[in-house]
Amino acid sequence: MTKILISISDYYKDISKLLLDSAVSTLEKNSMNYEQIIVPGAFELASSINMGLETFEYNGVIALGCVIRGETSHYDIITRECARAIQDISIYYSIPLGFGVLTVDNIDQALSRAKKYGENAANACIQMIKVKDQFMIYNDKRYSKFN
Repeated sequence: MTKILISISDYYKDISKLLLDSAVSTLEKNSMNYEQIIVPGAFELASSINMGLETFEYNGVIALGCVIRGETSHYDIITRECARAIQDISIYYSIPLGFGVLTVDNIDQALSRAKKYGENAANACIQMIKVKDQFMIYNDKRYSKFN
């Protein structure tokens, strides 16, 4: 049975709700099971995903959150490191990933993009699960720790 881990930053609660609702709706339309974990900010997404994957319970992950540009370089550091760390985890575990972390200049941009971004992240995860399944026909799944 396919099970997806959704890790969501709730730093911007209204935006997080839009992201999560649209991702969940997409997963449910595709008959996918999921669990969600809430973290305080985008920087914590990678750590929570890594912890979840250590259980070997998930076939894919979706990272959801929002970072809004401010007046300092904090935005640049968080967006770069968040994306890099999540991608590194995806590659290390060979796990299908849907990346739905909005990086915007203001709250209006975030609100106008959030619903579609959550949906796109869920669809990306679903499609990457299919890609992995195509490769798994060449591998005896009983011996892969990444199932």
